[in-house]
Amino acid sequence: MTNVKSTVAHNLAELRKEENLTQGALAKILNYSDKAVSKWECGDSLPDLETLLKLAEFYGVTLDYLVTESPEKRNKTDNRKADVMLTWNRAILSSIVVVAIFLIATLVFVYQYIKDVNYWIAFLWAIPLSSLAILFFMRRWKIRNLIPVIFRSVFVWSLVACIYLQIANYSFWYVFLVGVPIQLLIVLSYILKTTRIE
Repeated sequence: MTNVKSTVAHNLAELRKEENLTQGALAKILNYSDKAVSKWECGDSLPDLETLLKLAEFYGVTLDYLVTESPEKRNKTDNRKADVMLTWNRAILSSIVVVAIFLIATLVFVYQYIKDVNYWIAFLWAIPLSSLAILFFMRRWKIRNLIPVIFRSVFVWSLVACIYLQIANYSFWYVFLVGVPIQLLIVLSYILKTTRIE
């Protein structure tokens, strides 16, 4: 059986280093002396249960994680790096798709410009198409925070603007009124999903 004090000491020291905190900085956050933090990390003493719970919450780990030694802990840093890489890869993929959409819009604009038609609205149509592409990725990646709500709103209002400028030909401004209830539905559905009834 492993020594609990040394396991807790090792885990606390590793977690603090991962967060790039000094013992003094951690002591201030927890309202303890830096001597107490040093004793915990050297294995000279154990924090009380309430402090261990605070530390677990602060580091985003379980109490079990702090008091046991297991192979999964060695992978914790690697998992964080993998999550960061996944986020970057998703952002890069989304950016490539958006750039491709705007490239197509640019080609359409240039083609129409050569024909002596100023078709600048192609860039405006690229906005709802880009929003739709990003929403597709977010749905596939199961992202359910506020960002999809923002992109849904961008999609609705840019689509309404495109319809107004191209199809309605600047004469039917009432088309913007269609966006109001749709925007309300977007916001209310987000509130409904995030609010839990106890």
